[in-house]
Amino acid sequence: PFRTGRAEASVREVVDKLLSLQELDEKILRIKAELAEGPARLEANNGELTDHQTRFEELSRQAKEAMRAGERKNADLENIDQKVKDLNGKLMTARSNKEYEALKMEIAGHREAEADAEKAIIQRLEEEYAERKKEWEVAAKGLESEIEGLADQRSERSQGIPPTWIDTYERVLGKMGCPAVVEIVERYCQGCQRHVTVHDVTRAIQGSSVVQCKACSRILYALTL
Repeated sequence: PFRTGRAEASVREVVDKLLSLQELDEKILRIKAELAEGPARLEANNGELTDHQTRFEELSRQAKEAMRAGERKNADLENIDQKVKDLNGKLMTARSNKEYEALKMEIAGHREAEADAEKAIIQRLEEEYAERKKEWEVAAKGLESEIEGLADQRSERSQGIPPTWIDTYERVLGKMGCPAVVEIVERYCQGCQRHVTVHDVTRAIQGSSVVQCKACSRILYALTL
């Protein structure tokens, strides 16, 4: 453990304050990450809606094309369901204009019915998406309020930390995220697991200056050699 001398007690106090501050920063960073990922998750879950919108547009296009004289006689029949294939086959062999027009209307009607079904699905998915979006907006406001509360606590906890220590902490936090302050255990940095010299361990115990890991730049503290 830390020795009980005045200098060592002061080091322990500073480290404890930094660790307490770091605890808040971990919460703040997690919440910020959740806020950043929220819109992306919302859109990722919206892929089904996009698929149905694309199919609706294609079915609507095919229904319109089916109404154009001669269009279906030269149509590429790939990716069309069997019923429409059969109708197209009959269309190509139609013996009269009346028969041809009737088949053409049947094809168009079939596509329009499919488009209407897709439109109903789209409406349902849009409503579900709007509901999810509303829920996310409420949740986001709650998270933002939580960050504001933690920021107030952070300001309080940073009081009394020497400028050199807090400035170094803020730089490391911005670069590495949490943890920015780690313990030396058996002469290894617990941030990156790299070896720490006896000299740096001794300096960390004494606390005469901020000691940073030479590998990852995190602030180091030590309880024993």
